[in-house]
This record gives sequence, C-alpha cells and structure tokens, in this order.
Amino acid sequence: MILTKQHAIDTGGFVSTAPVKKEITWHTASGEQTAIVFVRLKSYQSVMAELKSGVNGDAAAARIASSIVDEQSQPIFTIADIVGNDEHGPMGESLTIALLNAISEANSFEVKPGPKP
Repeated sequence: MILTKQHAIDTGGFVSTAPVKKEITWHTASGEQTAIVFVRLKSYQSVMAELKSGVNGDAAAARIASSIVDEQSQPIFTIADIVGNDEHGPMGESLTIALLNAISEANSFEVKPGPKP
C-alpha cells in the first residue's frame, strides 16, 4: 500500500483534538486519591511541544505538561509545576506514574507481558 493523505485519514493517521477522559488513582500520605484527568492525544503538535520543552529540561515532565489538559485542551501543569518550583516541591512519584499511565492508555500504548522464559 502506498501512503496517501486519504489513506492516512481513513486508517487513523490523524488524531482527534478532543482530549480523552481518564480516571486515575494515586497514593499520598493522606491515603488513596482518585481524580478525572483529560489527556491530549499525541500528535505532531504535542511531539514538537515536548521536544521544545524538553531540550533544557526533563522529558517526562515535558510529556506530562503537554499531555494533561483541561476539558478545553489547555495544559494544567507546567514543567516547573512537575519538577518543583518556589510554590511547592516536585510532583510525587505515585501521581507522576498515574499520569504517565493515563497518557499511555489514552494513546493505546498499553504494555503487554513478554513471553515466559
């Protein structure tokens, strides 16, 4: 099959601009926390934003900052929010992992177990 624009459109080569709603759970000193987040699907724009943001910083923080958005697809975190700033320390491990998992699930990159040795 030769790739054409129409073939790319028909086979899902372009993503929706609507964010995907996901429920996440993470743990804090106060106990288990649950929240709804919205995930912007990975696209040309998000990859470029991550590359630009991650050049002088942290790639995982850039991924979270470019992917976790509000219902109108506006980012809710900056890289400084994630790595820590004058207002607060860095994002906790449990919330970080929960957000990265939500990003992976929304983009259908679920990890499948490998073959048994």
